[in-house]
Parts: sequence; C-alpha cells; structure tokens
Amino acid sequence: LSVYALSRSHVRDVLEPIKEEGKNVQHNRTLAAIRGMFNWAIDKEWPRDLQRRPDASPIEINPASKIKPAVENDRDRALNDAEIRKLLKHLPKHTDPETADFPLFVLATVCRIGEAASMEHKHLFDDEWRQPTSKNGKSHTVFLSDYAQAILERRPTSKGFMWPNESTATGHIRRDTVSKELKEIMPKLKLEAFTPHDMRRTLATWLGDNEVSERIHDRILNHQKKTLQRRYNVAKYNRPARDWWQNWGQHLQELSADNVVKLKG
Repeated sequence: LSVYALSRSHVRDVLEPIKEEGKNVQHNRTLAAIRGMFNWAIDKEWPRDLQRRPDASPIEINPASKIKPAVENDRDRALNDAEIRKLLKHLPKHTDPETADFPLFVLATVCRIGEAASMEHKHLFDDEWRQPTSKNGKSHTVFLSDYAQAILERRPTSKGFMWPNESTATGHIRRDTVSKELKEIMPKLKLEAFTPHDMRRTLATWLGDNEVSERIHDRILNHQKKTLQRRYNVAKYNRPARDWWQNWGQHLQELSADNVVKLKG
C-alpha cells in the first residue's frame, strides 16, 4: 500500500486492536508516533527534498489527524504486604527460578523494566549498579540491598548482559517478559491484576507510609522535577537513598520468611 493511499481508516485499523486490549496508553503513544511521523514528512515536503525527485509529489495529508486519543485513567494500584508476601512465596513455585528472579529483582530495585532487561555485568560495582544512561538521559546509580544482591548472585557469571537471551535481536531478555509472566501467574496466585510499573508505585507508597521525604522518593525512582529549589539544590541524596533501598530489601526479606514476627514499637 502506497504511503499516499493511507487513510484515517488504515490508522484506526492499527489502533483499535490496541485499545480493545485495554492498552490506552500504548494506543495514544502509537497514535502520537504516527501523527508525528507524517507531520515531519509534511514539514520536510517529503519525498521531494529527501530523495530529490522533482517528479514526486510531497505528502500533504496526515491520516492520523482528527483521531481522538483514548482516555488514560490514572492508576493507583499498589500491592499491600499480604499481596507481596503471597507473590514472594508462590512465584518461584509456579515458574522456573530464573524466570522468577527477574520480576523479584525489579521489585527489589523498582527500576524501570527496560533498564533491568538491558542490565550489564560491567555496570556493577560492589553494591552499586551504575546506569550510564536512564529514561531522563542522565546517569543513575541504584544501591543494591542485600536482598537484591542475593538475586544477582544466582545469575551466571559472564561479561555480557545480566539477563541474556540469544533469541532476541538485542541479546537480552525482552522488556515485556515481566508483564507476560505476571499476567499468566496472577490468576494462580489469586492476586488482583497489577503491572510492573505498579511495583514502583508499591515502593513509593511504602516510602510514603514511612514518612520518607519526596526528595528521597525522587532519588530512588529516578524522577527529575524541574523546580527552582531543585535547580540550586544539586545534592544526590545517596546516603539516605542507600539506607532506604536496604530497608526495602529487609522488608521484602521479612515478608518472604514464614517464621518472622514483626514486633510493635
């Protein structure tokens, strides 16, 4: 099909199946990508300038225009301690240990899925995982708790990816592996549906319950907020961040142990 023949109905044919699966965010990001691609082509008078073909007519119509985005509902799903305990206890029983280790590591570090999937041995230094780049384009250091380090110690010792997969184009585990694994396992665990991103919200909620400052939240979750105070305060908050990552790992360790009784006071 020629790019000149693409119509709004063709774009809808791509978007509707995504929306029907309830993936409204992915629907809107795909729509934005298609719309942006055609806007670029129209602005550059493609293909006349790009390919230097005087006989070719430039694209003048964006088939993604006037297509309404799907409604994105803000999620507030966070796992409570009972759900985390059930996940930690039963996840390894319903899947092989190597597959279970990946979502457990994501839960322990609350890093982004793509960052965990592409993790390399060369970026590990003792209890620090030094990411050269992250979603915001800057470097980010994750302090690994004893719980997280114990997971990594079970990984094969190599110089490549921490979660290799030779069958993929990237050479490492796919970022949607956790989502698929959790989707298949949740009915067996009788857990309300949750996504890998909800794991990040789970820690954020736990930090809030422990009255941890918003700056430490942002440091651990690697959020960059542009405020006047942040512009002048360039502290990294590494010491408290390390402590709270360790506290979170200790909390997960306690929840995974059947014989631990947490004393009040």
